[in-house]
Amino acid sequence: MAITSHDPDRGNLIGFINVRKDPGDNRPIFQGRLNLPGHADERGFALWSYTSEKTGQTVLSGKALASAAQQVEQLTSPDRPHDTDTTIAIAQRDGAEGLEIKPHAMVLFANRSKDAENPSRPDYWGYFNPGGESPLMRLAAWSKTDRNGRAMLTGSLQKDEPGQALDQSVSPPKPRTTVRDRERAR
Repeated sequence: MAITSHDPDRGNLIGFINVRKDPGDNRPIFQGRLNLPGHADERGFALWSYTSEKTGQTVLSGKALASAAQQVEQLTSPDRPHDTDTTIAIAQRDGAEGLEIKPHAMVLFANRSKDAENPSRPDYWGYFNPGGESPLMRLAAWSKTDRNGRAMLTGSLQKDEPGQALDQSVSPPKPRTTVRDRERAR
């Protein structure tokens, strides 16, 4: 079952904690899948956690696979250059050089504006560069627990509009589970 959105301007993501991760190993902390707004194809992703030296906040970063269509096109089209993916730079509000998001990279920051007055705001916000000619995506993710009490992330993606905040007034998307998800949770 796909993780589709009824809103063509929004994609979805769902990620589960890696229960096989041991302290000190280099496996990702979360693994999951996402789909872009208006697209049914899913991409797998993996996220690792670290603490920012600059802010002391938790940051989740990792990569998502290219879509199946992109992978097939690269393999079957000898005329298509394989390096059409570009890094996207995000300028800071003051115009200073900011964050660079490499192709297929994801980064999520802890949301410091979530508090008791704004409980519906996402726990994490960030960016995803889908690669190819796709635009930069803004991410919003909520920390939840699955029915077995293990941590998971659910969230949404939408096209980044510079200067416009991600709509944080909406409720977090309800996670959709599949037979594969239920088997993985056992």
